[in-house]
Amino acid sequence: RCEARFILTEGDPKAMKAGPPFLPAFPPTRKELFEYDLLILGDIPATYLTKDQQEWVKEFVAEGGGLIHI
Repeated sequence: RCEARFILTEGDPKAMKAGPPFLPAFPPTRKELFEYDLLILGDIPATYLTKDQQEWVKEFVAEGGGLIHI
């Protein structure tokens, strides 16, 4: 079973705060990111992820997490 969550970088702020399936932002901690099994990154601005978050994504994949980049 799949329980998808979405972050819209340029979406309607009201929709983003409406709760599932939308997340208000990228997981704020490494621990929260690692609760997921798969990340699908679409067309996001290069500055959207902080350096720490970029490192978390790298570690997520290195430790067996899935990543799809569109």
